[in-house]
Amino acid sequence: MDETEAYVINVADWHRPFIEFLSYSALPEDKQAVAIIKRKSTRFKLREGELFYCALNETYFQCLAQSEAIEALKAAHQLEYQGVRKLFAHLLYKGFYWPTMEHDAKSYVQKCKPFQHYHHQIYTPATPLHPIEGP
Repeated sequence: MDETEAYVINVADWHRPFIEFLSYSALPEDKQAVAIIKRKSTRFKLREGELFYCALNETYFQCLAQSEAIEALKAAHQLEYQGVRKLFAHLLYKGFYWPTMEHDAKSYVQKCKPFQHYHHQIYTPATPLHPIEGP
């Protein structure tokens, strides 16, 4: 297992209950989970068997499972070893969503050794300073 994969919270497939509820009106036995699914399901839409999250501005984002989220993080971060904010924004721009994506992006970047090593380097060559002489 890659070092950067250890950050993802090990939970069950988070979007499966929403797909089952929207497809078949199936709900879990836990009353608290039922209340959460009913409340949050208004923000989700099902298109051709795929779950999408509808943001407040009516933008739709494809919901990713845990394994898909890991792959999306890897692919987006390896493009240019970007920081947390840029990685999160890039994932949103690509149209992806999962509930813990901001936290996962932060954890992924923190555990990326090449990024931590090189992101503080100054790439401009050193030049001598030119003193300013007064009148």
